[in-house]
Amino acid sequence: MTDSEVKELLPAYLESDLPAEQMREVEARLAVSSACREELEYLTRIQRLIAARPESASPGLWQGIARRMIVEDVAEPWIQFEWVGKRFLPVLAAAVLLLAVIGNLTTEAPAYTLDEYLKVHWEESDVAMLSQEEPSRDDILYILQTR
Repeated sequence: MTDSEVKELLPAYLESDLPAEQMREVEARLAVSSACREELEYLTRIQRLIAARPESASPGLWQGIARRMIVEDVAEPWIQFEWVGKRFLPVLAAAVLLLAVIGNLTTEAPAYTLDEYLKVHWEESDVAMLSQEEPSRDDILYILQTR
């Protein structure tokens, strides 16, 4: 039997809950393995500590619990909504900001190129004059005076 197999069987060994054959194998391994003996000592100490704990609850435990329950019942009713301020309001603020940004993006006038702007707001003859490579100064002054 290996050390790891014996260590798995040690809790049952302490409780004498192994068949006689396995009990002898575990005892034989304990005789030669210091690691298995250390594990057995550790488990034995734990058993002693558990057995030494008090059987009854500490004095005043239930009175303290009852006192806390009364305090929590009397506490302000709005405490149960504390999560609103911590979780919901920041999310709500972010949503409002996002809607404001999206709303602002969709309400802006579309960007025009110069040609598109001129076609929409000016007459065709004026657009033709201004669209030349280099319109003359007189052409520009004429168009501006007629507007």
